[in-house]
Amino acid sequence: MATDASVRLFVLGPPCSGKTTLVPLLRSLRPSWTVVEADDEMLRLNGGIWPDSIETKNNVILPQAIEAISQEPNAIFFNSYMTADGALSLRSNGFRTVLLQASEPELRRRDAQRLAAEGW
Repeated sequence: MATDASVRLFVLGPPCSGKTTLVPLLRSLRPSWTVVEADDEMLRLNGGIWPDSIETKNNVILPQAIEAISQEPNAIFFNSYMTADGALSLRSNGFRTVLLQASEPELRRRDAQRLAAEGW
């Protein structure tokens, strides 16, 4: 459970809202904190393999990721969505939700840039 001095954030944002950019920045600024991108954590928990179905992802791997991050005193968890049960679990473990916002034209610009640079 969170203490008065702990930082526990769930950062929610659509694709291209800046999550991937913020993760390494926060890791460098706060190296003692646990800063996790949900996709990376799901791969780690599933042996480096993307879950084979949305059901496995949401009902098996995501709860494991939430349980793991909830054990950390200072934690920031990034994802583009959250199940209702996951949101309730994070909240009951002292996490506050932060919403990343960008305008639709900016999201489209970033998406086109990502597609050109990374092919996805």
